[in-house]
Amino acid sequence: MGKTLFGVLLLLAASLVSAGTVFKDSFGDLHADLADADRSGKVLVLVFSMEGCPGCRALEEKTLRDKAVQSFLLGHYELVRLDLRGSLPIVGPNGEKTTESGLAGKLGVFATPTVIVLDRNGRPLKRFFGGLPPAAFIEKMKG
Repeated sequence: MGKTLFGVLLLLAASLVSAGTVFKDSFGDLHADLADADRSGKVLVLVFSMEGCPGCRALEEKTLRDKAVQSFLLGHYELVRLDLRGSLPIVGPNGEKTTESGLAGKLGVFATPTVIVLDRNGRPLKRFFGGLPPAAFIEKMKG
């Protein structure tokens, strides 16, 4: 039974990735998302974007739809998309209540797309401009 459930979940995850969905279904609680990622042996990644951003569009429509990028991310990372200017209330990675734009300000995010890889305590490990071609994106994530 356990192997069957694992197989179904693996197929579901693969189908989501093949459909172009690499972002985690987050309910605005990044503290819980961080714990979920850690339990899964993965790293939580915040992707700040905003409407009308050409680099964001390139990231989502080209880079994150690349099969090599999707395969790499599936095994190591959970991505959460946040709106740089968003006013939605969220719980930050450290458990503090804020908004999407409030968290962006606390993390010093002023341009999009910005990718921030968090450590297991919710602190930024690295950050980079996300509007990169697939191979360069993977190298930034590795480096």
